[in-house]
Amino acid sequence: MEITGGDIDEDGPVEICPTYCNVLLAASVISRYINGLDDPIAPKMEVVLPSFTWHHTRLQQTHTLVSTAITDYFPHK
Repeated sequence: MEITGGDIDEDGPVEICPTYCNVLLAASVISRYINGLDDPIAPKMEVVLPSFTWHHTRLQQTHTLVSTAITDYFPHK
């Protein structure tokens, strides 16, 4: 609000966060692009990009896990 002087643009479109599938697809495209670069930053990106996607997909996966108990696997009599 400080940047816009307190005005909030409520008529503008709401930007939806991309899904992890979209992020992985984008990372794949960026990775293929980086492989063709002859730039000093390319090797650094080749290391960072896979670790970023791996870390965030594993983090997202842990949020979907459900706690279970050993008794959940045996029928109740």
